[in-house]
Amino acid sequence: MNESLLESANLYVLGLLTGDDLVAFEQALVQQPELQKEVHALQEATLALAGSAPQAAPPAELRDWLLTEFMKAPAATPEETSAAAAKPAGAALPAPPASRIHLLHFIPWAAAAAMAVLFYQNRGLITKSQQDAHAAMTESAALKEREKHLMAAVSSSELAKSQNETDLETARASLAKAEASLTELGGKHEAIAAELAQLREDSQFDKTRIAVLGSLLKNQPGAVAVSVWRQERQEGLLVVENLPALPAGRDYQLWVIDPNLKTPVSAGIFKVDAAGKVRIEFKPDRVVQSAYKFAVTVEKAGGAKVPTLDQMVVIGG
Repeated sequence: MNESLLESANLYVLGLLTGDDLVAFEQALVQQPELQKEVHALQEATLALAGSAPQAAPPAELRDWLLTEFMKAPAATPEETSAAAAKPAGAALPAPPASRIHLLHFIPWAAAAAMAVLFYQNRGLITKSQQDAHAAMTESAALKEREKHLMAAVSSSELAKSQNETDLETARASLAKAEASLTELGGKHEAIAAELAQLREDSQFDKTRIAVLGSLLKNQPGAVAVSVWRQERQEGLLVVENLPALPAGRDYQLWVIDPNLKTPVSAGIFKVDAAGKVRIEFKPDRVVQSAYKFAVTVEKAGGAKVPTLDQMVVIGG
């Protein structure tokens, strides 16, 4: 697109194009899509500047300067008018005076200057817009970073939820196992109660002392023992359940605690089977006046003369 068309486009948008120039430009405008786009862009820019510009009075000197420039263009002389009338039809018109050409070249640049004035007047708004745009970009970056952290938190929360569900399943499995053990232990207690009931049928029951020994083992809370003691015979029966099997070089030792004696009396050593059970008859090493309590400890193979108290596994009376 040539410079002449660009100047005409500026004049056309500003409403300053008239006469044959207007007709010629509009014909070119219909034929050239590129020119249409240029005119449309100039119109959009002009409207945008006009809409954003605040109302302001023009400088007083602008009017005087425009009148002075206008007066520089002389009117056509009678000779020029006669010569134009005598010119044959279709002949080229004479070139306009230099002052007129100067004015035509000046008009688009005056429009550009007016736009520059509008830009200067709105420089505060433009700066504010740039600042707002920068603030918006900063806030957008902060929001994206926050979104990133929130997504990480959600992912961590989902992982924790999954872990909690796993722990819950493990706890439920442990509870089911504990309930099964409790049921099994209840069955064993019923068996011991049946044995006690059988003993009650014995004619010597009134002279028999029965003691239930409870577990002191944290890792084997279900360990239990029942001691049946006959004072006049100085002998008894021990039934054990759920005591852990001992390694080589260790034995369980039964003790009878008599408050009349300074030390417990040994009633023998024993081992349990793989299921932690044993049923033995026992007799103390010496006479017991009152069998107050019974206890079982873990000792070295062959037993000990006095019990190792920190190795006691069950006690009761």
